[in-house]
Amino acid sequence: EDEGTQFVETFQDAWEAWLEQELGVHGSAHAQWQELLNHMGLKEIRSFAFSLCQDQISIYEFEQQVGLEGFPPAFRTWLQSKQRQVRSLLTQYDRVKPRKIEKLLTLAERVFDQVGQVNLAMDDPLSDADKVFLNSAIGKAPGEWEPSDFQDARRTIQSAQRLLHVHETLLSKVLHVLGPFAARVRQIFSDKGWIRFDGLLIRVRDLLRDHPMVREQLKETYAAIMVDEFQDTDPVQYEILLYLGERPNACERFWRDIQLIPGKLFIVGDPKQSIYAFRRADIEAFDQVVEKVTHDGGIVCTLLTNFRSDGAILEAVNAVFDRLFIPQVNVQPSNVPLAVGRMREADSGTTGVEICVMANQEEDDEWDADRATRVEAEWLAGWIKEQLLPGRQWIMEKGVRTSLCPGHIAVLLRKFTNAQVYLEALQRHNIPCMADGERHFYRRQEVIDVVNVLRVLDDPTDALALVGILRSSLGGLTDQEIMEVMKLGPLDIRQAQRFDEWESPQRSVIQ
Repeated sequence: EDEGTQFVETFQDAWEAWLEQELGVHGSAHAQWQELLNHMGLKEIRSFAFSLCQDQISIYEFEQQVGLEGFPPAFRTWLQSKQRQVRSLLTQYDRVKPRKIEKLLTLAERVFDQVGQVNLAMDDPLSDADKVFLNSAIGKAPGEWEPSDFQDARRTIQSAQRLLHVHETLLSKVLHVLGPFAARVRQIFSDKGWIRFDGLLIRVRDLLRDHPMVREQLKETYAAIMVDEFQDTDPVQYEILLYLGERPNACERFWRDIQLIPGKLFIVGDPKQSIYAFRRADIEAFDQVVEKVTHDGGIVCTLLTNFRSDGAILEAVNAVFDRLFIPQVNVQPSNVPLAVGRMREADSGTTGVEICVMANQEEDDEWDADRATRVEAEWLAGWIKEQLLPGRQWIMEKGVRTSLCPGHIAVLLRKFTNAQVYLEALQRHNIPCMADGERHFYRRQEVIDVVNVLRVLDDPTDALALVGILRSSLGGLTDQEIMEVMKLGPLDIRQAQRFDEWESPQRSVIQ
């Protein structure tokens, strides 16, 4: 398995050699290159070639799709659904004087019609001004628009914006030029004995798809399959799992046609936690597999009870997440409110949650993340000192009502990068504190002084460490006094007698 460096190096070496050959005096495709470079830069062509060389893309299937006359049925169906959606929205929100959202939808409809050659001839394209307007920001929803309708309109307009940049003829020519190069790079990489992680998955998928005997044997090997963090698996991994979960003595080539054995495939996942979009893990694919499993007799169980958090915390989390997680089909699932476990129910006498946001109320021009952190740290320290520590709050500790003290308070941070800012704020307010796992211990002045002493003991000629000692509270010398000492000779703790003639009250420090 290759982590990526070998593939990048192989590609780069092959790209430079091939480019020199293609664009050199003996190149045979100068006219094709000239046409490509008139539409796109060499950097874009290289990026496309890099993607084409990877195993996730089937060059043969890609060439077949690009070479099709007309669009595949699935794409035409999608296009027609978009056209119907636009017309429905324009009818519902018809105005004598259209606003920006209605104008954008009208242009989107023209794009869909033009691409599908339904109502608009291909010789009636959008003007440059129309294209610029269609690519402009959509803005906020007008007052009378329903939020769900506005989200549908936004996604539809974005689809039209992307279609504006599709140039199928150019794509075919790029593929014609780069296809042989991509096949050569794949072969070179394979001949070196390397394979990428994606390549392993592709080959396993192809083995199960194209070799019925292998698939049948592996299906018999595994009686049950459980997959955790399913939202982070990609479409190729989905196919592998579905092939292994297929009914006995069946061998469907396409995963949508597979019939699963009830109860064999058990998946656990939360689409809101998907973090592997870069590896093609996405909510749409997740939903498709869940739909496939349920269609074949599976059931969906939603886990609602949270056993970790206090009821007051969950109340705040549910309230915030219900507002943040606005459902969008194939983009964002809705929030599922969490229920508190019976042992963690909120007690209004001892628990509560306050949400405080640091805002730039004075419109400070220097307001940034660092400034906001300092303001938050200072506010937090002041709030703890004024609201919690004067004996106004109490907790139940081992069944006894106890006044709150600093040892009862914990400040949790997302990361330790700015921990020192909070520690210094607490110290300014004379609040005893300690940091568990903090990384700033060796930056404290007293620790630096001790380290300098140890360095000098280890190496008596370490002038930098010795100067640090002399300038610290241990030495108490000024920079001017240190300069006078250095004029008497090199700093070396073994040569203290050298400074007997130094006429200064600080001579004893040196000696």
